[in-house]
Amino acid sequence: MNQPGLHLAGISKNYDGTIVLDGLDLSLPAGQMLALLGASGAGKSTLLRLIAGLEEPDSGVVSFGGQAIEPGQTALVFQKPVLYPHLSIEENILFAFRLKKSAPLDREHYSSLVYTLGLGDHLKKKPAQLSGGQAQRAGIARALVRLTPVVLFDEPLSSVDETSSASIRSDVQLLHTQLGFTGIYVTHDQNEALQMGQRVAVLSGGRLAQVGTPEQLLASPASAEVAHLVFPLYNSFDAQLAGRAVRAGLNAFAFSPGHQMGSLTAVVRSSWQHTAGLRVEIEVVQDALVTTEAGELTIPEGTVLTTLLTGRRHVETGHSLNGEIDPAGLHLFSA
Repeated sequence: MNQPGLHLAGISKNYDGTIVLDGLDLSLPAGQMLALLGASGAGKSTLLRLIAGLEEPDSGVVSFGGQAIEPGQTALVFQKPVLYPHLSIEENILFAFRLKKSAPLDREHYSSLVYTLGLGDHLKKKPAQLSGGQAQRAGIARALVRLTPVVLFDEPLSSVDETSSASIRSDVQLLHTQLGFTGIYVTHDQNEALQMGQRVAVLSGGRLAQVGTPEQLLASPASAEVAHLVFPLYNSFDAQLAGRAVRAGLNAFAFSPGHQMGSLTAVVRSSWQHTAGLRVEIEVVQDALVTTEAGELTIPEGTVLTTLLTGRRHVETGHSLNGEIDPAGLHLFSA
């Protein structure tokens, strides 16, 4: 395993008695991009500010390369581009070199950066002359031009339209490959997290609920909360495990992975292609118009299961529907 480049040990932070981060530990190998996913208010931005040195943790240590991290080792891309309106785009990008003249500018790197981010035709313009996406590209260029070993992205595309967002994400991935910086990319958008992170960390309750590759989080979420954050089309319901059967409201299906009997939360992912799997019997407890599209069955109370049925049909109270679900898309968690 690679020696961790960025290491967080026991990071805690509270504001007026409210715990935001609670003894958080994280190791990130040098050169890796980590996506940090969590609901609004989970403490994602606070964590970045602590790493960047803009705030001090109440306890814990942030280090890089085995040494206490210094502010000059980090660059931060904010949610919205913070550009000086009276300066040109080029002057904004190079502003740090005005303040720290001893830091030499790598002209070749600067030219390549501007070209990759598509800013070559905009360098003499003022920020007011740019679109939101172009302005954020300038903010990214300003963060990357100093070649800091750690780059922090604080939901940088939350105010950018989807077309521009997709293009900027691709450019950031290319620049990460070219420059090899250690990055943390904060987002509340699961698709963005799964695309941008070589690993994804889910922040919940001031701690990391799970850290793994995108594939690992999709295949084996550590909790129902993680499942819903990384894949909103998961459907959950309370369940009881009795013998080899899971029973829950509208659902009854065979399952035998060795879980302990007791109260459970069942989570079903609804978007896989149909494969032979566990038989499902759905008893309709009220009249419903059942709609099935692309191998999915929608029934009352928002539960969605992969099914053999296709088309639309009316199902009367007391009748049953039969289908199958892929065991790989079913997860049970102790309540």
